[in-house]
Amino acid sequence: MATQEELNNQRDLNEGKREEVTLEQELIRILAQRSGISSEILNDQQDISDVLKDQIKQYSFQNTQKQLLRSIDRDINKIAIDNYSISLKELGTAKNLAQLSKDKEKLDKNLTLLLNQQNKLKETGVRLDSDVANTIQDQIELLSKLKNDLNSIEETSKSINQNLGVKSFSALESITKSIPGLKQFSEPFSKAAEASRQTAAEQLKIVTTGKQQRIDALQQIAQANGKGIKKGALSEFGFENLSGTAASAKAKSLLPEAQADLSNSLKSLKTLPNALKPFISGLKQLATTLKTAMKSFIIAEFVMALIRGDKATGDLAKSMNLTYEEASNLRQELTATANASGDIFVNTKGLQETLVAINSTLGTNVMLNKENLITFTKLREVAGLTNEELMGVQSIVNATGGSLKDATGEILAQSRISSARLGVALNEKEVLKSIKDVSAATTLSLGKNPGLIADAVATAKSLGMELSKVDQIAGSLLEFESSISSELEAELLLGRDINLEKARQAALNNDLATLAKEISEQAGSAADFSKMNRLQQEALAKSVGMNRDELAKTLFVQEQLVNVSGEEAKLRESRINSLIAEKGLTEAQRILANEGIEGLEKQASIQEQFQATMNKLQEIFVQIAQPLLPILNALASVFQIIGNIMKVLDPMIQTAMVGITAVGDVINMILSPLETIEKIMKGDFAGIYSSTINQIGNAEVSAKENYGFSFNTTGRAGDIISPAMGKTQVSTKEGGLFELSQNDDLLAGPGLVSRTTSGGDNSSLIVEIRALRAALESRPINVNTTVSLDGEKIGSNKNVIRGLGNRATELGTEVATNSYQIQ
Repeated sequence: MATQEELNNQRDLNEGKREEVTLEQELIRILAQRSGISSEILNDQQDISDVLKDQIKQYSFQNTQKQLLRSIDRDINKIAIDNYSISLKELGTAKNLAQLSKDKEKLDKNLTLLLNQQNKLKETGVRLDSDVANTIQDQIELLSKLKNDLNSIEETSKSINQNLGVKSFSALESITKSIPGLKQFSEPFSKAAEASRQTAAEQLKIVTTGKQQRIDALQQIAQANGKGIKKGALSEFGFENLSGTAASAKAKSLLPEAQADLSNSLKSLKTLPNALKPFISGLKQLATTLKTAMKSFIIAEFVMALIRGDKATGDLAKSMNLTYEEASNLRQELTATANASGDIFVNTKGLQETLVAINSTLGTNVMLNKENLITFTKLREVAGLTNEELMGVQSIVNATGGSLKDATGEILAQSRISSARLGVALNEKEVLKSIKDVSAATTLSLGKNPGLIADAVATAKSLGMELSKVDQIAGSLLEFESSISSELEAELLLGRDINLEKARQAALNNDLATLAKEISEQAGSAADFSKMNRLQQEALAKSVGMNRDELAKTLFVQEQLVNVSGEEAKLRESRINSLIAEKGLTEAQRILANEGIEGLEKQASIQEQFQATMNKLQEIFVQIAQPLLPILNALASVFQIIGNIMKVLDPMIQTAMVGITAVGDVINMILSPLETIEKIMKGDFAGIYSSTINQIGNAEVSAKENYGFSFNTTGRAGDIISPAMGKTQVSTKEGGLFELSQNDDLLAGPGLVSRTTSGGDNSSLIVEIRALRAALESRPINVNTTVSLDGEKIGSNKNVIRGLGNRATELGTEVATNSYQIQ
C-alpha cells in the first residue's frame, strides 16, 4: 500500500502534467489565433539582423551610415515582430488597416535607403564593405517577402472590414454617434459590428488556414530547387516517394492548383449564406445589448422628460404670466397640436417657442391660431428662418386674421413673378426675410396685402435697391419745389429730358413698385452713368432723390443681378408666362405659392431629419410625463409645511444655541486669560458672557414672536438709578437685548417718559426753580480781576454785581494800582 508521502508526490506529479498540458493547449490556441506574417520570415529577419549587427561593429565607413543602417534594421525588426503577432481579433479593424498601411510605407522608405547604401558599399572595393553589401542584399530580398506578407494580411483585413455585417453595423454606429439623441445607441451597434467582424475573421481563418499552409509548403519545396528535399516531403499531396529536384519540380506544378483552390474558397465566403453569417452574429449581439440599452434609455428618457417638462412649464408660466397649472394645461394643448400635425419637425418644445415669441412681440399672453403656430414652427425648424424673420409675415397675418401658410406662399409666388419680369432670378426666401424691414406706414398703405408688399420688395431688390430707400425717395420727390428744381438742373447739365411725373404720381399713391421702376428708367444704366462727369452724376442722383454713391451702387448691383441671372431668369419668366396662359393668373399664383412652400419644407438635411425624429419620439415621454406634473406640483405644495415647521422649531433651536454659545464664551475666556481678568477687575461680567447674553435675547425674541411669551429670565426691580459705570443692558417691550454705551446713565422710574415730554405736570418743579432764581438775584456777587506782568501783580479791579443774565446790574467798582519802575 502506498504511503501518504508517495500519494502526495504522485498528486504533485499529476498536477505538474496537467499544467504542462494546459500551457501547451494555451500555446496552441495563441498560435491558432495568430494571423500575422509567417514565422519563417520572422526567423530569417532576426538571423540577418544578427549578422548585420556583427558586421557593423567592424564597419570602417562613416558613423552616420552606421547609425542609418542600425535605424533601418531596428525598423524592419519591429515591423516583423509586430506583424507576426497580429491576432485574429485585430483583423478588419480600422486601427489594423491604418497600421498596415503605415508599415508598408515605412518598408518602402527603408528599401530605398538600403539600395542606396548597398551601392555605396559596392563602390569602395573593400572586402568588409562587400560583405555588408551582400548582407544588405539578403535584407532587401527578405524585406520584399515581408512586404508581400503585409499585402496579404492587408487584403485579408480589408475583406473582413468590407463584410456586409461589419459595414452595416459600423455605419449605424457612426450615424448614432453623430446624432445627439441617438448617442446612447452607438455602443450596441459598435458591439454588433465587432461581433460581425469576429465571425467574418473566424470564417476566413477556417477556410484559408489549411489551404494557405499547403501553398506555403509547396512554395518552400519549389524554391529549394531540390536542395535538402527528402522523401516524404510531398506525402500529404500523394507523392511520398519523390525527393530532390523531382520533388521541387512537382511542387511547382502543384502550386497553381493549390492557389486556385484557395481562391475558390475565398469566393465561397461571398455567397449569400456565408456572407450573412457575420451579419446574423451582429444581429444577435445587437439584440442582447440593445435590450439593455433600451431599458436604460426608457428610464432615463422618462426622468429627463419629467425634468425637461417641469422646466419648460415653469418657463412658459413666467414668460406668459400664468400659474404653473395653467401653463401645464397649455403645454398639453400644444402637445395635442403637435401630434395632430403629423410632422416630425413640429413638437411641443417648438410650438412653445413660437407661442412665446409671437406673444412677447405683442405683449400678450393668449393662445394663437394652431395652424399658424404649426406653419411658423415648421418654417423655422426646416427652412432655417429665425423668429424675427418670420415675424414680418406673422405681423401681417396677426392684423388680417389670415393664414400664415397662404401669406408666405403668396409672398414667394409674387417675388418670383416680379423678379422674373425684370430679368432677375431673385431668391424669394430673401424677399420673405425682408418683409420684417417693411415699415408700418408702407404695410398699411399697401393694404396689408402680402402680394403687393412682396411685389414692392422684390421689384426694389431686382433693381438694386431696398424698399426703405424707395420709400425715402418717395418723400423727397413729393417736396415739389426742390424736386422740380433738381430735375431742371439735371436736364440742363445732361442735355436731355428727365420726366419724373409718373414717379411723383406713384410716390403720391404709395405705389413703391412703380416708383422703383420709374426711378430705374430715368436714371439710365451703369454704362450711361460711367460716361458722365462728376457734376452730371451728382445732379442726376439728386434729381431722383439719391446721392452720387447711392445711385452708383444701385446701378452697379442692378447690372450684376441681370448678368448673373441670365438664362435662369428667362426660363423662370417663360414658365410663368406658360402657367398664366394655361391656368390663368390666379391659378398660376396658387401653383407657384404651393411650390414655394414645398421648397421651404424640403430643406432639412438627413441628420436634421434623424434629430427631428428622435425629438418626436421623445414626445411620447413628454405626453406620459406631462399629466404627472400637476400631481408633482401638488406634492411640492406639501414642502411649504417645512416653513411652518421651521417657524415652530426656531425658538427651540435658538434656545439650544444658548448652551453652545456659552461653551464658546468659556473657551474664549480660557484662551484669553488677560482680557478675562481685566473684565473681572472692572466688574464687567456681562462682557465675559456677551455672546451668551445676546443669544438669550435672540431666543427670547423668537419665543415671543412664534409662541407669544417671554422666557422671563430677568429679575424684578423697582426704580433704578444706574450711573455710567461699565456696560448696561436693557430689553424693551419690542423685544431684543440692547447694550448702552459706557458713558450712559440709566434712570428708571414711573412716569419719567411723560414728565420729560409735553404731557407731564411740572408745576412744583417750576415753583422751586423760581424761588432759587429770586434768592440768587437778591444776593450781590463780587467779581475780582487781577492784572499780572511776568508773574507779578501790577494791578487789580473789583466789581460788585447783583442779578442774573440780562437783568444783572453793576453796583460799584473798586480799583487798586501798584507802580513799578521798569529798567
